[in-house]
Amino acid sequence: MRVRVQLDQPDGQAKNVDASGESIRLGRDAGCEITVDPISFPKVSGVHARIELSREGFVLVHLSRSNKTFVNDAPIDGRIPVRAGDRVRLGITGPTITILALELAAHSSPAPGDEFGQTVQADVRHLALLRGTAQADRFALDNGGVIGRNAGVVKYLLDHPHVSGLHASLVVDGGRVVLADLGSSNGT
Repeated sequence: MRVRVQLDQPDGQAKNVDASGESIRLGRDAGCEITVDPISFPKVSGVHARIELSREGFVLVHLSRSNKTFVNDAPIDGRIPVRAGDRVRLGITGPTITILALELAAHSSPAPGDEFGQTVQADVRHLALLRGTAQADRFALDNGGVIGRNAGVVKYLLDHPHVSGLHASLVVDGGRVVLADLGSSNGT
């Protein structure tokens, strides 16, 4: 399986982390596929949680004996299904890890250097044509999620070659909505 997450850093910044394997461990141990800073987040367990594939799809398994794991601000016990757009927090004071993409390793044959697929670069003529010409649909934001064209991975599917596989994220925080580009080829 392959996973791409956005990991909040102690300085308030965020970085994208790609990980792959049979399962993806999250914690402060250096052997975890997704490692948090042990000095900044000492209450995160060595191996705090794990993402794995099950019959239900991708699930997050809580492993810490001393600290809680939260998904979308709700504490979990045991295992819970997860998908792109979900926010995982390791402990009450731990970092937030936003799941940007989850996919099976053998799911596709990506272009070299772009493990999540390639997007057609739009030039000036394309951008002018795209503005105001497409059909508009409304959708509920719920807790937000990822916008893109990777079907089965993103929450809001926009199936167009000028849309990146993981194009942008929507985060809903109370009455506030934040739209952020995820390094898309054509911008947001």
